[in-house]
Formats: sequence, structure tokens, C-alpha cells
Amino acid sequence: MRDLLPIKFLCTYTYISPIFALSILTSLSSVRLGHPARLLPSVLNHSLDVLTQTSDAAAIVKDVRKEMDTKQASIRKTKSGRERKAIYGDLKELRKEFREREKKCVGTLIGGSKVVLATLHGAGGFQYVPSLL
Repeated sequence: MRDLLPIKFLCTYTYISPIFALSILTSLSSVRLGHPARLLPSVLNHSLDVLTQTSDAAAIVKDVRKEMDTKQASIRKTKSGRERKAIYGDLKELRKEFREREKKCVGTLIGGSKVVLATLHGAGGFQYVPSLL
């Protein structure tokens, strides 16, 4: 049997919901790009935001985020400038790691799905371009 190629759609908002409902019914792995507040409740579990928070890679991203928050809170407690400078250096590295891991998580979710649906506005950001091609 022939393996299906990934299907990636960009269309207007009114056509997204029926197409996406069809992809869910056919049990294809699918991702919906867009703001979670503007999605239908039936589609919300397949949105990129929800999937990035519930996937396996999300645990690592959450750990890095928690470490960034503790470092940020410890800045107020320090009195010397050297300690603050060292903490800011650590924060810089943690932010870089956070962006890389989040980008990798999004890339694996979009790249691993058979159907990616978005409106023209929702897919307009350059952060999704390498994953969509």
C-alpha cells in the first residue's frame, strides 16, 4: 500500500472547520494552526498550542521554563552586581535553549502530522515556514 504524502492546507476561516473535522474523522494525524480562543471546541485538542503543551517534548520545555522562572526570581534577592550579571548570563543561555527546544517541538509536531490546516493569517509567521515545506 502506498504511503500518503503530507497534506498541508492554507485556506479561509470558513472552510477550515469542515475540512479539519473530516481529517479528524479519518483518523489522520492532524494539526490546526491558530489562536486557541478562536478555534472550535471540537478542534481544540488538535491545535498546535495544546499539542505543544501535552506532547513528550513539552515536559522538557516546561522544565527549562521553570528553571528560567526560578532564576528570574533569584535576581531580586541578590545584592552584588557580579551575581546579577552571572544570573543574567544564565538566563540568556536558558532563553536560547528554550527557543531551540520549543522550535524543535513545533517542528516535530508539524512535520510528523499528515494534515496541517491554517488560515492565511494564522500561517503567516516565519516560525512555521521550515516545518511546512
